[in-house]
Amino acid sequence: MTNQPFILGVNYWPRRKAMFWWSNFDAGEVKEEFAVIKELGMGLVR
Repeated sequence: MTNQPFILGVNYWPRRKAMFWWSNFDAGEVKEEFAVIKELGMGLVR
């Protein structure tokens, strides 16, 4: 067994656009939401 840290992450979909976000991409919205994800202690987004 190795002493590797536990990595907490999330599958990302924007709150307001869900699966349609690529057709109306807003980099500012993604940046804001990634900041929230980081504040929640998550270090991995997919």
